[in-house]
Amino acid sequence: MCGEGEKDPMDVSEAIRLIENDPELDVRGTVRCLPVGTLPPGDRHRLMEALVSKGWAKEAVHLVRNPDQVKDAVDDWLTFATILEKAGFSTAAERALHHAVALQPDIPNAYFRMGALWFQRMSQFAFREALTPLRYARAISPAAEVEWLLAYILFLTGQSDEAFQRIRALLSQRPQDANALSVYAVLLYEKGLDQEALHVLQRLFNGRGGIYAEEAGAILTRLLLAHGLASQGITYIRNRLSQPGGSFALWESLAELEIAAGQRKVGVELCRRILAENPARSRTYSTLCMMRLREEGGEDIGSARQPHAPLERSIALSSIGHFGRFAHQVNEYILTWVYAQEAGLSLETPNWIGHLIFELDDPLARRMPIIRDGNKQMNDFLFGRSQVVQTGVDFFSPDPLECFDKRFRATVQERLRFRPVWRKRLAPLMNKLRENGRTVIALHLRRGDMTALRKPPPMEWYVSWIRELWHGLERPVLYLCSDELEKVRPLFLEFKPICLSDIAQPWKDIAFMQDFYILANADVVGVSDGNFARLAALLNTRAVLFARADSVAQGIISYEPWRE
Repeated sequence: MCGEGEKDPMDVSEAIRLIENDPELDVRGTVRCLPVGTLPPGDRHRLMEALVSKGWAKEAVHLVRNPDQVKDAVDDWLTFATILEKAGFSTAAERALHHAVALQPDIPNAYFRMGALWFQRMSQFAFREALTPLRYARAISPAAEVEWLLAYILFLTGQSDEAFQRIRALLSQRPQDANALSVYAVLLYEKGLDQEALHVLQRLFNGRGGIYAEEAGAILTRLLLAHGLASQGITYIRNRLSQPGGSFALWESLAELEIAAGQRKVGVELCRRILAENPARSRTYSTLCMMRLREEGGEDIGSARQPHAPLERSIALSSIGHFGRFAHQVNEYILTWVYAQEAGLSLETPNWIGHLIFELDDPLARRMPIIRDGNKQMNDFLFGRSQVVQTGVDFFSPDPLECFDKRFRATVQERLRFRPVWRKRLAPLMNKLRENGRTVIALHLRRGDMTALRKPPPMEWYVSWIRELWHGLERPVLYLCSDELEKVRPLFLEFKPICLSDIAQPWKDIAFMQDFYILANADVVGVSDGNFARLAALLNTRAVLFARADSVAQGIISYEPWRE
């Protein structure tokens, strides 16, 4: 409280200096005594930013809480929202925007920013929530940025007809807009208008903008191959890439076309170059892995396919392989295959990594209408919230099962069995491990890319966990796999850990499969964040203990991959 007898409040510059330079000093009480009502807007905004940077958002709210004391309260709330958004507090930023429009309802930019914040959460639920503020923004002022984001989210939520009309209207005003062109090409392809789609793709790739709809590059490849234009496509793409502004999607299409034209070494090296520059390119990752799997397992691997069922008894998952890596793709497959099984349908897929690794013989995917919000529909059916079954449709890149229910365990584990060619080559790994001990503890530690998303669990948790287990197990042997093995291995030296290179030659580009096989066959499995080790645990029929890090327990706890 700011009462009589308190010393004169510091000025804003002094408060900011103390906040930024003395991490131990808590000046929040003093900040509350600042004469908020008389501070110039610039000073209030500087102080807001300093407070938010320390995580003191509640104190920052004090600066805009009472419009009677603070002039230009709307601008303050808008500025506060910007500061919060930059600091990563998206929910708080959205609340600040709501305060702004409560005071002044006709601010299109505030509604647009609300929609953009929902969009950034990247889920079907969030996309649907984004539509309402974006429609408000458009009703007040149909700016191009609003039109684009509204049209794109309509596209993502499967409202293709309205998205199509809005994209066409936007292109009439901005005919070279790369984002709009990429979505327009996808929509034309999905409507079966192949020639029109190919024409739009040529316009798109002749420009210098980025590509918002990643499917555009995959569709370019598909159309060129389907219409016998692979050679012309290679010439066109190489010519385009010799000019400024080439995109990753074009490089990916070139690699795929070179491979299709029989230039495998050229295609593989292109894939490696793309991944060296951008490891997150899923299409390239899939293309390279499938090439290497065929080289290691035989050219005819996965060639046997079941015949097609009638379209009205079929569904497809043609986008598998375009998003995420191996484990993400398998999780997409599990949801869609379980849905097909429960609904009595036949699932069709293209060639993808899991098809070459596991004993899968699904019919080859045919073109069907795309469903972009099918994740909720499939989960609602599987968990009894709906009896609606969609058939004759292609589910676009769904998320995993919302719950890995035990009732699906036996069928999924039976379905996702390694092909004999891989079992024969991978079984010796387990034999060599068991030469060093009877009980195999397989620990996966994902570090590299995960550290950019969140702080990984301390390594001490895992060391303590293994130390507690070690003497209670019969001749234990520790197997480590990690994307930063050289950093984590020294921390476990007391257990004489073994890694892949100690027992086998890692397979170039596809060594993940060797690690995965060991995780899926170990006696004790420790998983890290992400899908890879958790998928191996789901498929492991041998382990007596599964464990993961838990921030509440501040350590490693046991868990069940399949739940009631």
